Amino acid sequence: MSLLERIAQRAPPDAGGSSLPDILAETALLSLLNNRTPNAAPLVARHFAETVLDGSLLAADIFVGRLLEHGISVERIICGYIPEAARHLGAQWASDEIDFAQVTQGCGHLLRLTHDLGWQPPVSNGYIGNRPRALLLRPSGEDHFLGLLVAAYQLRHAGWLVKLDLTANPTEISETLSRENFDVIGVSAGHPRTGDAVAATLDLIRPLKGSALCVLGGTMTELDPEMSRSLDVDLVITPDQNIPNSLQKTLMLPAF
Repeated sequence: MSLLERIAQRAPPDAGGSSLPDILAETALLSLLNNRTPNAAPLVARHFAETVLDGSLLAADIFVGRLLEHGISVERIICGYIPEAARHLGAQWASDEIDFAQVTQGCGHLLRLTHDLGWQPPVSNGYIGNRPRALLLRPSGEDHFLGLLVAAYQLRHAGWLVKLDLTANPTEISETLSRENFDVIGVSAGHPRTGDAVAATLDLIRPLKGSALCVLGGTMTELDPEMSRSLDVDLVITPDQNIPNSLQKTLMLPAF
C-alpha cells in the first residue's frame, strides 16, 4: 500500500477542514482518485459513508463539492459513489457497527444529495422519436428507495422515459399497467425476507405487462442468487452491472 493510500485511510475531515491531518487525508484521497488508482474507489466510498454519518449536511456537501472540483462527474457520483457508500452503510449496520438511526440518517443524506445533484431532467442524445419506457417498482415490505432513484437516473441519462412507483399499492400498479405500455418493468428487492412480497408483485405484473421485459434488481440478487433465479423473471440485474447497458443489450436497442 502506498503512502498516499495509508494517509487516505484516515477518518473523514471535519466540515471546517481545520485539522491538518484530515486535510492531508482528503488531499491524498482525491489525488488517488484523480490518478485513477484502482484502490481509490473503495476508499472514496468509505470516506463518503463516514462523512454522511457525521450528521452534518454541510460536511456531505463539502465532500461532494470537492469531488466535483477534482473533475469527478455528477453521473459518477450518483451512479458510483453514492450507491457504494449506501452499501457500505448497510454492511456496517448488518455487522452491528452502527445502529438503525445512524444508517437511516446516513442514507437520508445520500438521498438528499442524489435528489439535489440529479434534479434537472437529463436530455437524451437520440432515440427521441421512440424512446424506451421503464416502470420501476418497489414491492410491499421494502423500505429502500435510494437504489431505485439511482436506477431511474441512469436510465434517464441513457435516453429512457422512466416512471417510478414507490407506493407498493397493487391497485395503483394495476391501473398504471392498464393505462400505459412499457418496454421494461423493474422490481427492486433489497432482502430475501421480502421474497414472498416480491413474488406477489411479479404475479400481479405478469398478466398485465404485455410485451414488457420483467426485470429483478436490488441487493437481494447478490444476497440470495438462488431465490432471485427462482422468481421467474426475464432478466436479473445485480448491483455491479450497468443497468442501461444490460437492458439495451437484452432488448437489442440502439446505443444512445
